[in-house]
Amino acid sequence: MLNQSSVTLGPSATKCDPNFKGDVYEHLVIYEAMKRGAIVYKNVGCTGKIDMILEKNGQKIPIDVKSSRRKQAAAPGVFLVIVDAESLAVRWGNKRRQPENWESFWS
Repeated sequence: MLNQSSVTLGPSATKCDPNFKGDVYEHLVIYEAMKRGAIVYKNVGCTGKIDMILEKNGQKIPIDVKSSRRKQAAAPGVFLVIVDAESLAVRWGNKRRQPENWESFWS
């Protein structure tokens, strides 16, 4: 479990600063992507349409990270990655719109 003071993310989630949750979910995606061999370029600001760029085998893809508890939409040309708010599992946000050659990346 990830904690901020007395607030817990995951199955025991309570009200928490949305920016804190977003940062945690993005860092979880970074960890999972690096664990699978991707290079990660993180947007260090809180503006823009993408949270990070993943690179593997010379292919770069723009990523927007969302919680499974939020509305799931990404800007055109940006791929959505979802972090399940309960299990903290990472997956593509749209089964019909995944980057070519990356379909099983989160499996």
